[in-house]
Amino acid sequence: ATPWAGMIPVGTMDTVNVNDKCPYDQAKAKELLKEAGYTDDKPLKFEIITDTEKAVFNVIATVIKDQMARLGVDVNIKLVDKVTWMNTALKDGQWDMYVEDLLSLLTADSNAYLSVTTSSWNGSRHTDTAVDELYARYAREMDSTKRAAIAKELQDYMVDKLYWNAVSGSPFYQVAQSWVKGYTFNSEFEVHYDTVWLEKK
Repeated sequence: ATPWAGMIPVGTMDTVNVNDKCPYDQAKAKELLKEAGYTDDKPLKFEIITDTEKAVFNVIATVIKDQMARLGVDVNIKLVDKVTWMNTALKDGQWDMYVEDLLSLLTADSNAYLSVTTSSWNGSRHTDTAVDELYARYAREMDSTKRAAIAKELQDYMVDKLYWNAVSGSPFYQVAQSWVKGYTFNSEFEVHYDTVWLEKK
């Protein structure tokens, strides 16, 4: 596995490494919990809601639960069907955290539908229009060097404000026969056959 805290993963165009902004520090985490009034006798408790679309969602939620337990945090996992998850997460239902694989592997701005202020998929429910403007600037810029600089600004901003929290990506596999030529793997989000040809035997 590759440690990654950014909103777009390694290999995506214009991605930047923001891991240094999210150091793993158990002592600091415990200190912050204590500062917020949580103790061994009065632990922080929250629920992770995830769905049954993919088995890995429950695995990821279980890993988070285990990590939180090391800090003295009590986590409950609620596993529901996909429709129930969507109705809860997207229609302002009661939830504390959710696990889903909405992480884009295309470009920084293909994630806009998940995080602009006007989107029903805006999971953090933020109202920060600076995010909208960063997406708009990135989408308008034609110069690749300038676009990369805006992408870095966007990714730094999102991790600084914690509007986007990437915990894990889901594994995704595709298989093709040896005689299928020209196929390019593009992890789940899109499947392209426009350059594929079949080798004659």
